[in-house]
Amino acid sequence: METLTAVEAGTAHIAMSFGNEGYKAAAAWLNGTDAFCPKRHVVALQANGETLAKLQTIIGGAGTGYRLLLAGPEDEVRAARSHVLGAGADEDAMVLLPTA
Repeated sequence: METLTAVEAGTAHIAMSFGNEGYKAAAAWLNGTDAFCPKRHVVALQANGETLAKLQTIIGGAGTGYRLLLAGPEDEVRAARSHVLGAGADEDAMVLLPTA
């Protein structure tokens, strides 16, 4: 997986996944995105303070136009969504994919 480097508006694809099923879903989503876009996949066990701070930093460095996928158990996806929205993330840029 590539890491984010110089990100142009509208080109960054960021995924945060929780658990095995979330990981699989996020990997499939990223594989379906434009091959020339910078990609970042953050894998976490749960949406805790450290994990969410890392995600917030990544989003902050992405500028405008990024796409963000949150995948995994519904409670983790909701917690991550709530955190990034509270930090000023664009809800229209988010894709939520709760898994069983």
